[in-house]
Amino acid sequence: LIVGIDAPKRQIQDLEDVIARKGGNVSDTISVDQNVKALIVEVPPEHAFLFAEELRANELVEYVEPDLKAKAFYTPNDPYWPQQWGPKKIEADIAWDTTTGSSDILVAIVDTGVDYTHPDLAANYVPLGYDWVWHDSDPMDDHGHGTHCAGIVAAKLNNNIGIAGLAQIRIMAEKVLTSAGWGYDSWVAEGIYHATDAGARIISMSLGSSEYSTVLHDAVEYAYDHGVLVVAAAGNEANDVKNYPAAYE
Repeated sequence: LIVGIDAPKRQIQDLEDVIARKGGNVSDTISVDQNVKALIVEVPPEHAFLFAEELRANELVEYVEPDLKAKAFYTPNDPYWPQQWGPKKIEADIAWDTTTGSSDILVAIVDTGVDYTHPDLAANYVPLGYDWVWHDSDPMDDHGHGTHCAGIVAAKLNNNIGIAGLAQIRIMAEKVLTSAGWGYDSWVAEGIYHATDAGARIISMSLGSSEYSTVLHDAVEYAYDHGVLVVAAAGNEANDVKNYPAAYE
């Protein structure tokens, strides 16, 4: 506890004796010139509340409060962080003071693939995905969009390279869009099923269509029923046209 006072050192001996009799131990003092501003007192946690209440009755005591912890606010050294308006808008840097993420979480990027050799992504990438366009196990990005989205999600934080990803989690890639940026609903559905069965906890899809698709709906429902958080884009057009899969209830 911090016991706030404002008295010359010679006047605090009686207060220190009171603290000792009540089971406390003065471990340090905060002093300015010859005046003591506060005593740092160690006391068993189970006695702290009553101890504080009794000390507040002493005429020398101005306040009693916990000695709380302070820590450095997290600001990444990634060179493009100052230009990342989105993460700043959602106050990601404040969230990072609590956690930067966990490698226990697997996120599937269902998109044009991911450049898994990218120096800002390689450390967080796991080879669990598939290329549904060319039907092989190499979901390398040949467009760029999926890599861009993967970076927003999971670019390596505080590594002096590129941007700062929102969370330090693992990512996998399901390539469901071609080098031209389009893909069939059946490919997207297969990517969702595959990612779910591979253990993805979150599926991220920055893609969509204004047409309702049953095959896509069933895949999203499958992921949802398996406890997956499915995230999809509403679109870039700033209108009220529904886009799927984002519009599924």
